[in-house]
Amino acid sequence: MGLIKKYKYYIALTVAIIVVISYYIFNKNKESPYKSEYTETEILIDSLLTYDLKSSEILIGKYFKNATENEENLGKAYFYKASLLVRKNKLDSVSYFLDTAKIYAVKNNDRLLEARLTSLNGFYFLFKDNYPNSMENLFSALSFFKSNYDNSNYLADVYSGLGGLYYYGLKEEGKAISFYKKAYKIYDINNNSRGKAIVYGNFGNMFLHKKSYVEAKENLRKSYQIFEELGDTANLIRILIFLSALELELNQVSESLGYLDKASELAVLENDHALIGIALLNYGYVYESLNNYDKAVEYYEEAYNHTINSNQYFPIEHLNTLKRFSELLRKTKKYEESLNYLDKYYTMKDSLNGVKVRQRVEELEWGNILKENLLEYEISKQKYKNHIKTYLIIIISVLSSIVFIYLLYRSNKKTLKISKLENVYLLENIKKEEELNKIREEKHLAEIESKNKELMGINVQLLFKNRLLNEIENIVKDKSKNIYSEIEKSIKQNRNSEKDWEQFEQVFEKIHPSFFKHIQDNYSILTKTEKRICAYIKINMSNHEIASLLNVDYLSIIKSRYRIRKKLKLKNEEDLDEIIHSL
Repeated sequence: MGLIKKYKYYIALTVAIIVVISYYIFNKNKESPYKSEYTETEILIDSLLTYDLKSSEILIGKYFKNATENEENLGKAYFYKASLLVRKNKLDSVSYFLDTAKIYAVKNNDRLLEARLTSLNGFYFLFKDNYPNSMENLFSALSFFKSNYDNSNYLADVYSGLGGLYYYGLKEEGKAISFYKKAYKIYDINNNSRGKAIVYGNFGNMFLHKKSYVEAKENLRKSYQIFEELGDTANLIRILIFLSALELELNQVSESLGYLDKASELAVLENDHALIGIALLNYGYVYESLNNYDKAVEYYEEAYNHTINSNQYFPIEHLNTLKRFSELLRKTKKYEESLNYLDKYYTMKDSLNGVKVRQRVEELEWGNILKENLLEYEISKQKYKNHIKTYLIIIISVLSSIVFIYLLYRSNKKTLKISKLENVYLLENIKKEEELNKIREEKHLAEIESKNKELMGINVQLLFKNRLLNEIENIVKDKSKNIYSEIEKSIKQNRNSEKDWEQFEQVFEKIHPSFFKHIQDNYSILTKTEKRICAYIKINMSNHEIASLLNVDYLSIIKSRYRIRKKLKLKNEEDLDEIIHSL
């Protein structure tokens, strides 16, 4: 203690240095300079948007109403409205909410909200198959989140969006897989089950197109299970359609139609015309595989009308419908109609994936690669500076620790004798305490032994009295009943008198103070006689002694013991005497 007091300021300085090092190592650059304050309601909305659209819609409606009175929250209110519409595949008015939200975000200098809006814009353009705009927005959001919100769900969502862009839009599987893996890693760190389910679903679709059916089914089922638990109907419909396509590839037509029926039913309930159109398109695939071309044409035509007339218009799905419809019309020798739809197909394809579009995408890719390299350089440069600072602090801390250890070593020689004396004194005190405890224990055992002897004396008296009374009773029974009836009655009334029991109980309570209370609290169903038998068992009386003391036959005691066991709910292997001794 003296040593600690002597160097308390030096110890405090060392601890402070270690705390600073820990801060620099574990917290440097983790907090974003653009950290935005989110209320509990806003955090709840973000959470509900991932798994409960109905509840989120109600909460967003209330939030939007309240936000009209507070201009600072209007940007977030419009953002949540846009997010809800994107999640529900209702894209007709999304751009209005996104543009309005951005105005308020810029006005309030909310950089995080601006980045989230940019990311959502990227998804919006992706769903509209506008790949250049989608790429531009997603890479812009990626740059911000990578710099300020590394390993956040925001960054994972952008990676997931880029995976979809490269796989479904630009048909570059390698890059898509790379982005999906990055997204999955972050989702896994943050325990984001919905994000993981999206990656599982997309990997399942990739495996399906590569005809790796086992891996496809495994990933799609994982995705289906999570979306079903979350109640995410829109994504559940997509996975059902993927599963239908998988079963069709395996020639399991009935299973394929079963998945489609379920997907179509959910899409109708959700009033999602885009997904209804995709389901109808897949019905056409099934019936075309069965060579039922009339039925297939019917479904393709219905799918075409749904996709072209829907306010949730998805060009890529419309493109797929045109192509399959044209091919089937050609098979059925309806060449004029086939050429008409084929012309529409190539016109739309050129608008989506033409040379100009591809050039614009490549320009954006190179521009974003350059930005990403510059960003990596800046991050590396900052990390290098931080490492230099950290190393300097570590060196100072190590030198300080060496000096401190040296001072402790010098002081140790002076305090060694004192420590030895303190140890001797401590050992002597321990030894004395052990001896005192031993004396107390012996005294306690002697008292118990004395009380047990006293109890045994009382029991002997009771046994003698009962034997005497039994002999008198037998003599009386041999005489005239008229003369001795009263004597016999008196003898019976006095046998096992309550006064004798009270005397026994008083002595028993001194030795085992809580025994009767424990019996009463936990086994109140025991009769008075059964409680007495328990007390006699506690002081190690045999069944014969108890029977004689209670003036009953031996079998009665055995029966009483059986009843006690039953009321105590003892198992066959449990010993009654041991249980009572443990009370």
